[in-house]
Amino acid sequence: IIPLGISYLASYLMREQPEVNVGILDAQVQSLNYYQTLSKTLERNWDVIGISYWTVQAQFARNLTRAIKSARPDAFVVHGGVHPTIKPDEALDAGADCVVLNEGEITFTELVDARRHGRPTADIAGIAFKRDGELVRTDPRPFIHDLDSIPYPAWELLPIEKYKMPLHVVGGERMPVIGSRGCPYACAFCCSPLIWKRRVRWRDPAKVVDEMEALNERYGFT
Repeated sequence: IIPLGISYLASYLMREQPEVNVGILDAQVQSLNYYQTLSKTLERNWDVIGISYWTVQAQFARNLTRAIKSARPDAFVVHGGVHPTIKPDEALDAGADCVVLNEGEITFTELVDARRHGRPTADIAGIAFKRDGELVRTDPRPFIHDLDSIPYPAWELLPIEKYKMPLHVVGGERMPVIGSRGCPYACAFCCSPLIWKRRVRWRDPAKVVDEMEALNERYGFT
């Protein structure tokens, strides 16, 4: 399934800073092993490298980060996603320079802008980093109230043909479209209460339909 989190980060960054070169590597959909992922990551001299992952992928991300920092000490490596948000200390111990906590569009864009212009990043809201070996969390980043202010995911940066998966049971190709972010419940088995604080924000239904139509027109999804 298309990695919506990374895709939204990319589209938001490209809109706010169109002069920045942005790329996405979805190692999972391309079935890349560790060495292939590292090789493709290092093919270009990226100034900022973001890695998003779940708990089951944490060891892979740790090994990848250490190898990237060994090969490119000057690269600024940022971790984000579910596991780094809940366990930023592990991400930083693995060699990440910074962790984006919770929702990342604005925070990651500010980080990139600060790095581009040589400004300090320590005052950016919604991040974690280490200072003198101690974990530092900056002020929480408020959630984005208007979800419709975020552009569509950066579909064009992904191998879109690989995501045309047959829909379970009823058949037909599919692409995910979100209508909201968050969840009001507090299920013990789920990380959502820790990430979204049991809050829900909704998109305008008309905007959701617009996105469905855009997917149909651009890529033929029905």
